[in-house]
Amino acid sequence: MISRAEQINTLRAENEAKVLAKEELHKKQWQAVRATQARNAFLKDKARQLREASKGAVLESKRHLVREGREEQMKLQQQKQEKWIRD
Repeated sequence: MISRAEQINTLRAENEAKVLAKEELHKKQWQAVRATQARNAFLKDKARQLREASKGAVLESKRHLVREGREEQMKLQQQKQEKWIRD
């Protein structure tokens, strides 16, 4: 027959094992949460960089079109002046 002290020690050991298992589970869960947060931060930063690059490309395209328009306008104005001078 098992003595009361042995029962208590056995129960204590079982409870300690349960607590350790629960702590390990929580540790793994928090590690998963931190890994997910790090991944989300990385993806967010990558998306921001892509948005900025796209925005920069659009702005550069607009600048180029404006520059071409101004050059064309200057050419037409110069042709107009030359025609006016000739006439």
